[in-house]
Amino acid sequence: MTAAPGCAGTTDSLDAAPTQFAATIERAQQDGASEDQIALMTDGELTFEEVSSAVDRSLECMRELGFHIIDEGIDDSAGYPKRMYTYSGSPAGFADGGGDEGQACLEEHSFFVESAWYDAPQSVAGRHQKLESVRPQVIACLSDIGIDVPDTATYDELLDLNLDGYVNSGTDCVVDAGIPSY
Repeated sequence: MTAAPGCAGTTDSLDAAPTQFAATIERAQQDGASEDQIALMTDGELTFEEVSSAVDRSLECMRELGFHIIDEGIDDSAGYPKRMYTYSGSPAGFADGGGDEGQACLEEHSFFVESAWYDAPQSVAGRHQKLESVRPQVIACLSDIGIDVPDTATYDELLDLNLDGYVNSGTDCVVDAGIPSY
């Protein structure tokens, strides 16, 4: 992974005590994330507003480089909000490595914060709550494709059984129950 020259900051050490995002912070430091992005994770708490602002900085960086941005807004279908966007059209062209410039913007401004947001307690709780809300449909679907689901199946066990069902039948019961990404 690369960062745009002159744009990325580095952090020599963490000033804060280790947090739940420590591994992500370490990768961010190694890969040229901005000080602002790293600072968002050092207190161990992350809000969607902070993530969304970081994404805005990434998208602005890409716009300045001439990328075409499609900001699709906020999707909460998995039980927690996440920003949806796509980009294309680097002036240098993707065939000539121009796509690396867009990736550099993401790495500098939001890539690591977006990754940490997936693991943030409120996101994990939202995913669990969303799956629980469609649990009867998922279990019925799995049963229809020959997968037995114990009444005590945990979130992770239910997802594992869903994966087994998908591998064996091509049916993704979680997606069929209305959760397009999880």
